[in-house]
Amino acid sequence: MVQNLTQQDIDHLKGLVGNSYAEGVGNRDAYYSYLEERGYQYGGLAGGVVREDSLSGRIANAFLAETAAQSGNAINLSTSLEISYDLMVADLNARAAMVAANGYAGLLDAEVHYENHKDVFSEPDYGLGIENWTAAEPLEYYIENYDALGFDNPTQAANEAMAYMMSLDTVAEFFQFQFAVGRMIDFQGATLSSRAELARWQLISQNVALEHAGYIASGTGTPFNTNCFKSDTPIQIWPLDPSIKPRADGTYDEQLVLSKVWEKPICEIRVGDLVVSYDDKDGNLKPGRVLRTFRNEATHILDFWGTGVTPGHAYLCADGVFKDQHVPLMDILRTDGAIMLDDGTLIRAAINCEVGSPEDQFVLAVVGEKQPNGRVKISEARKIRVGTRIILRDGQDTSLLELITANGGQVTNDGLVQTSDGRKLPFRWELSEHLPAPEDYILQCSDVTLEAIYAAGEWESIGTKLSAPLAGQDAPAIDVALGSRPVPNIPPAFADHPDAPAQRSTKVATPFLS
Repeated sequence: MVQNLTQQDIDHLKGLVGNSYAEGVGNRDAYYSYLEERGYQYGGLAGGVVREDSLSGRIANAFLAETAAQSGNAINLSTSLEISYDLMVADLNARAAMVAANGYAGLLDAEVHYENHKDVFSEPDYGLGIENWTAAEPLEYYIENYDALGFDNPTQAANEAMAYMMSLDTVAEFFQFQFAVGRMIDFQGATLSSRAELARWQLISQNVALEHAGYIASGTGTPFNTNCFKSDTPIQIWPLDPSIKPRADGTYDEQLVLSKVWEKPICEIRVGDLVVSYDDKDGNLKPGRVLRTFRNEATHILDFWGTGVTPGHAYLCADGVFKDQHVPLMDILRTDGAIMLDDGTLIRAAINCEVGSPEDQFVLAVVGEKQPNGRVKISEARKIRVGTRIILRDGQDTSLLELITANGGQVTNDGLVQTSDGRKLPFRWELSEHLPAPEDYILQCSDVTLEAIYAAGEWESIGTKLSAPLAGQDAPAIDVALGSRPVPNIPPAFADHPDAPAQRSTKVATPFLS
């Protein structure tokens, strides 16, 4: 049952949208989930588009990408995020206006959603039109032919069409409905106006739409998003050895599969390739056919232990604060979490060492000034992992454990450093005024700051769950709240690669109604 929205609800939604793209883009899922929890079916529909976890959502994004490409307008990840944010702002404006006028807000008419999409898509920065929205043609047909279809007015007809579209959950149903309105004489008859029309719609529905949904997938699964890795990132190809067959229960011998996989760069992946993927339900390896390839320009790239990946790419966190949740890589790094390799090994993301290994243990570290009496006046103390890597002033790349061992010490079970004379002491950090954060090494290797990453706000469909950092004295002057767009970084290890990121224009947020 739909719950009417009050001013309190609008204030909550305004808090999610924020005052800028940077503040609100990561809250799109939360915004639409809030509506869905209160009975608004549109919240579920739009949330599926944001998360790309529903068939209708993947189709909507596919339709936008394909129809835009047909007119020579390539939609990259950054642009799609900005469009998605602007649509959320427009939705909030409409609901806020209804509350201001009536004291409450119920369902928005389909024509409001139509106008919202028309206004956003028509912005000069995007170069799109209402024809790029999946629901436009069915709504237009119902509005124009409301009387013949048995409705009292265009609004009633549009609302009925919108409600029906939101109930469809298979490709066949959705495109049957697309054919039925404006393209077919009647819903059952299925006679298009010409063979050319039939061929064009079959191309879009069968061969193109899901290929542009942004995933390497098998069936309806979405195990691997391809938009967020550098072009030379190696992808595991499913072995064609005839000895690799599914067991009776449909699973594969994972050790056998992994012993025979081979790799090729993601830039060489083609539609139809079989890659190693995962079953969403049980996590087992399975072959996944590539349905679509995509080239994207992102503001920032992380050198994540030799793999070029965007900070906002979602990983399954295998250990830590966000265990068993898909969150941005940056969140896993900042919370000292772990990821899982294809063989099930858990790797501490910030140090690239196996969870539970000697490098994964903690040591008490302190920062402070040495006093005349030889004691250290401690200004900061915290446990950090001994596998934490650092780059010394002379450029040497080492770890705390390597430094301790080189100086004749060893880490005790209680997290202290035992010196050669038997004393147990904390590790004294002298490389900076503050102890290193888990993410510092990756950021340093990537030549980017945390503040710049949050200013760009490129979090894919799953927004960051952590607050933006407060800029330190040594950080560049970036106003995260205003959504400033810093220049792209180029990690030194990738500096001579042709796919280094390029600068893009600033996006100013659309204000919502107060």
